[in-house]
Amino acid sequence: MIFCQACGTTNREGSRFCNQCGARLSETADIACPRCGAPNAPDAQHCQKCGLDLARGRDDVWEGPLPRVDVPEEGASEAGRRALGTPEGGPASRARPYGLPPWLDSAERPEEEASPESGAGPLPADEEALAPEAAEGEWSGEAIPIEPVVGVPYRARERSEQPPPPEQREAADLFAIVSDEDVLASRRPSPSEQKHEAERRPEMWLRLLVALVLLVSTMVPVLLRGGPISAEGSIPPPVAAAARAVEELPPGATALVAFEYDAGLAGDLQPVAEALIGEMLGRGLYVLAVSTQPEGAALAEIALDRIRRARAEPGMDARVVNLGYVTGGQAAIRALAGDIRAAISSDWEGRGLADIPALSGIGGAGDLPLVVVLGRDVLAVQAWIEQVGAPYGAPLVAGVPALVEPALVPYQTSGQLEGVVGGVAGAAAFERLTGRPGIGVRSLGAVRAGAWAAGLLIVTVNIGFALGRLLRRRGR
Repeated sequence: MIFCQACGTTNREGSRFCNQCGARLSETADIACPRCGAPNAPDAQHCQKCGLDLARGRDDVWEGPLPRVDVPEEGASEAGRRALGTPEGGPASRARPYGLPPWLDSAERPEEEASPESGAGPLPADEEALAPEAAEGEWSGEAIPIEPVVGVPYRARERSEQPPPPEQREAADLFAIVSDEDVLASRRPSPSEQKHEAERRPEMWLRLLVALVLLVSTMVPVLLRGGPISAEGSIPPPVAAAARAVEELPPGATALVAFEYDAGLAGDLQPVAEALIGEMLGRGLYVLAVSTQPEGAALAEIALDRIRRARAEPGMDARVVNLGYVTGGQAAIRALAGDIRAAISSDWEGRGLADIPALSGIGGAGDLPLVVVLGRDVLAVQAWIEQVGAPYGAPLVAGVPALVEPALVPYQTSGQLEGVVGGVAGAAAFERLTGRPGIGVRSLGAVRAGAWAAGLLIVTVNIGFALGRLLRRRGR
């Protein structure tokens, strides 16, 4: 490649004029690289062939101007090459490099230059005479500096500890004092909040009045065992059938009551349990309580304690037995149907079953004249029908929440259930039919009184708001 001396544009070999500026290229003279002899532009910083730093060598290493090499044109004769100083039979790049150590100079020169087969021959006499001078005068260790390649980790400059200025020390002391103080001040409400609070006061008083009316209306029937709202009503046929099943039992017979519900349904099923068990004990029957639910045994004990305190009849404790919790689900029900003593070793209080009079002469639940199932849903009642009622033919009475009662009507119609008592309303109807009003009647009276009070409050408040709005419109 030929470099233009005027603009520095690179041109192809053999070009006579610059393609960029049009300057004549034959007049340009390139500078030969001291290492490899390759021609370079006069202002080149590095050799285009070997990368030697020409500017550094020009200032630090070589004394005097660098030798210039005129590149001969293509087709030049051998005499022209000799006139330009190019060795015979070799290009300008064959010139001996200067400024290198002897070991690197011998490594850089190809072997074929010194071999007899290459045909290059020995150096001319004038070059041999100049070689010692070049080696002595132009070699310097600065030509290729040797530096160790060692990575030194960066270390931040250590600064001496300076004491904090007085301003920062005062700020730190003030923050410590404030952080240790107990803040006792309360936020003062804004005027808008005060106005909103004043507007809400009538509403708060109205809410308190509604809550008080509802509390009084629901507590009066419970405390006075009746109240202004009577719980009288028609007796459902399933409840009447359950009452007949209890009345047909002879005095001294034993009935089993299964508590198959949890505390979430105690408000709906505890009145049913107390109504049925209270009627059985009033007729002189023995009652066995059992449960296959973890919470059922505790709920049975609560119901039995309330019945004992309400009646306080002599010898009642001997006729009531809480057998406790039996694990196993339907397998436990099947075991109780076959042999109660084999399924349970002791009762709720830890007594042995052999010493309990209520279990004398009884093998399993399938031998009993009546089994009452207080179930949380249809599946709980269905399990006792499948494991006790169908295989052994034991009479069953179900006590369920009011929402589950319609689903058990087909079982009562087909004869698999003797009767069904549903929720608080069913317990109240059972107590009225048997002539023993209790918690069922009081609970139903409270529910009805609360419903009536809520309805009257809603009507009264709506009338008051309508009248107030009408008066405000007239006042405008």
